Amino acid sequence: MRTLSRNKKQDRLCKERNQQMDKIPIPKKVINAMTRSMQQDHLIYYSRKGRYAQLTCSVTGQTEKYLVEDFVEGYEELCIKSIEKPVHKMRTEKCPCCGNQGFYIAEGRRKNLFHSIESVTYKAMGEQMLCGRIIEMTVWYRENDMNMPWDERVSIGECKRLYYDGIEQRMYRDYKKHGYCGTYWDYKKESWGVSNYNIAGGMVEYNAHEIYKTFLRYFDLAKIKGDRYFYLGILAENPELELLQKVGAHTLSTQLINGFSIRRDYKKSKPWERYRISKEMWNVVVKENKSIRFVEAAQKVREYEMQETRENVDIMYKLYEEGCKWPPQYIFQFATPKKLFNYLSKEHYRTRYETYRHYYDYIEAARECGYDLFNSVYLFPKDLEQKHDEMVARRNLIRDRKKIEEKEQKYTNIEKQYKKNSKKYTYKSGEFLIRPAMSAREIIEEGQQMHHCVGGDNYLSSHNTGKTFILLMRRVNAPEKPYCTIEIKDDKILQWYQAHDKKPDVDIIQPWIDKYIKHLKRAKKVKEGKKNGTNNIELAAG
Repeated sequence: MRTLSRNKKQDRLCKERNQQMDKIPIPKKVINAMTRSMQQDHLIYYSRKGRYAQLTCSVTGQTEKYLVEDFVEGYEELCIKSIEKPVHKMRTEKCPCCGNQGFYIAEGRRKNLFHSIESVTYKAMGEQMLCGRIIEMTVWYRENDMNMPWDERVSIGECKRLYYDGIEQRMYRDYKKHGYCGTYWDYKKESWGVSNYNIAGGMVEYNAHEIYKTFLRYFDLAKIKGDRYFYLGILAENPELELLQKVGAHTLSTQLINGFSIRRDYKKSKPWERYRISKEMWNVVVKENKSIRFVEAAQKVREYEMQETRENVDIMYKLYEEGCKWPPQYIFQFATPKKLFNYLSKEHYRTRYETYRHYYDYIEAARECGYDLFNSVYLFPKDLEQKHDEMVARRNLIRDRKKIEEKEQKYTNIEKQYKKNSKKYTYKSGEFLIRPAMSAREIIEEGQQMHHCVGGDNYLSSHNTGKTFILLMRRVNAPEKPYCTIEIKDDKILQWYQAHDKKPDVDIIQPWIDKYIKHLKRAKKVKEGKKNGTNNIELAAG
């Protein structure tokens, strides 16, 4: 069984608050309201037999036979009870049996059906604590239960509790679980061998007046739309929202309520300290109704150890809004925010976003190549598009050199065994020649020039250990220009490809490779003949 680490303090608090709530029963008006809602959206089972349909109401258990309206014929049948044509899972505004709203369910699909709804009811536990109780009601519609009364087919109980703590400034979630020792409340959702509950969206609220008995009454609850039980937790964890709502900073407060994330220090009581910005910037946020992105820009100014002035914050805000990216901190070692913004405001590309993205890529490449960025010629090039391509090409070349040096040090046997492999695999016939690769560098460069994967670690490792070998096929009049790459094991060709993993010259290369394999097999027989003392001429002749 999986063991979970426990927190003794949280265990104690969870036990105490739930023992207090267990003494308070679920309000009867909540149960009655949920029952009415469940009965209103009940199920109506139907079976079609020709022109007639037999209906069974899941609330009353009544079974009646009706004529389908599409098949009414003659004046006499107009007096017979008729219904619309039932379709599986179709909603009807009026059940023919009980008059409530319901859904048609085909008789063949009614096995083990059940319907569940959830609602939330609030209970004040003092001025600094509010409990939201998630009530779940389930009704079974199994065939064996249809003859039972409605009350016996309904189960109702709490599945989750939400505690809004004004002192700790947080929301606690406690789950009702079913274990080997019965039911119990736990603050951890994860468990082993027990069931958990998730909160459904759009639940009906009851006893909302209890909210106004707690610290949450100071917030502007009328502007909160949607699932209020969720947003109340955000209000409890962000007490500064009360101030924001009262002073008119509705943009920031709305974004925080809607779940926008931002770095905060919850241990601080003053709002500007909590959001890690200066008091002057906080006053700007409040007075000018700034968004959460402006606060993040002020946080970046402090993080980059820049002067926390309005100009610097505005520039950082504009840079992010227009370029969708925070500038890297090291750039401000070489230029002021104003100079950077002025340069990036010039559209070197079709869009400003492309300008930002390529400029940051250019700066990264220049740093990696070791350029002096204190020189404005390198920091702010006139033709950004051209300089970007050149700098990235230089950086890639440096990276390739470093990669090749690392691979050569790792796969040293390729070069050591070259002479031995050359005697075995080197061959020349007609306009082509073939030989093994001299080193890891040559294999990597072969893959780069031919645009295939032969320079990968799999091929390098196999060649280094002698499992397989990479052979290079060239034209006699151009021995340094790649033409075809071959992988061989003993005297068997595993694969061969030309540029871009294609075989445009297969009619030329394949016959030549077949001739080369015959040469290898003859050479192998000759070698075995010398070893065993056999007539070399006979072996060579086959």
